[in-house]
Amino acid sequence: MRDITIEQTILAQLGGKRFIAMTGAHSFCADSGALIFALPRNRKVKIQLTGMDLYDMTLYRLDRKHYRVDTVAESSGLYCDQLQPEFTRITGLETHL
Repeated sequence: MRDITIEQTILAQLGGKRFIAMTGAHSFCADSGALIFALPRNRKVKIQLTGMDLYDMTLYRLDRKHYRVDTVAESSGLYCDQLQPEFTRITGLETHL
């Protein structure tokens, strides 16, 4: 069994259960230092921990008609306290009340 402490920490820094309730995030997946999850309207987010204790965030859109994945927005070099504001900026979804 693999340790998923990093991925759990990323979710906690986003807001945990409140984040899930506010954004409608679902289908969480842990992938070697990255948290990947789906949002409404065929969007996916990947948040990757880099070697310098910074985060990279990527927003994807699934184009099922043409069978491709389009990158909508990317942000790199984020500190943990910048995750929520950057998520709101690139998705338009609020993470808390």
